Amino acid sequence: MGYTRASLLDVYEKAIEVSQKSRKSREAGQLSLFDFDDAQTALQSAVIRIPTLPEMSTKILLQRERDATGLYLSGHPLDAFEKTLKKMRFSVESLAEAEEQSGLDNCSVTVGGMLNQCKQRPSRGGQSLLGLGVLEGIAGSIELMLFPKTLQQYSGLFYDENVVLIRGKLSIREDRANSILVDSIESLADVGKTLYLRIPSFGKTDLDAVRALTVHYPGSVPIVLVDPKRVAKGASKSWNVDPSDSLLTALKNAFGEGNVVLR
Repeated sequence: MGYTRASLLDVYEKAIEVSQKSRKSREAGQLSLFDFDDAQTALQSAVIRIPTLPEMSTKILLQRERDATGLYLSGHPLDAFEKTLKKMRFSVESLAEAEEQSGLDNCSVTVGGMLNQCKQRPSRGGQSLLGLGVLEGIAGSIELMLFPKTLQQYSGLFYDENVVLIRGKLSIREDRANSILVDSIESLADVGKTLYLRIPSFGKTDLDAVRALTVHYPGSVPIVLVDPKRVAKGASKSWNVDPSDSLLTALKNAFGEGNVVLR
């Protein structure tokens, strides 16, 4: 139409209002060939000036397309991760369509996609919660299940529209759709990144301070510690973190803005 959708959304309510008033006037017979002045006034009031507004962000645009039509029309949220996804052995579509003779049943798989339909339900004993969801690819989708321990560990990443890397075991059954029993979840945006943290020393006190902050954010991003002499040491894999905004903020408050780098 020659305008951004943000511009059209800004005036659509007024356009509907004017249209409804015009229709009601016609139905009531208020405007006729003899009511020329009234007709001119009505026409002038019906002119709506559309503002020039920048387009909405791609994320919001795609979400509104899906809300309105059930489909993504102008792109897909995973388009930005296309290169990363193409490097992986498996895609969501290939795992969803895998058959028993493929030899993949109960095999460990790694696949990227976008979470949807995430929910929790009581386990059979009712003592804990299971996580259930769907991982969507650009083409196809596959069901996910998280046991209570896994759900508890990765609850911060288990929510709708989060783009993630899933590791788990593929389950293939004749009587139902393929699914993945999830072992771990990682933000796809953090794949291949490292958290660099400059600390006063490698002494026990400083190391304990780092661990006290990072232990609450388990994930898959490795930590490299750097001392004032620029000696770097990789922390144990058990220290790997999910570099959430809250963790990065806590580390910056403790060690200084310039001493925390994620890249």
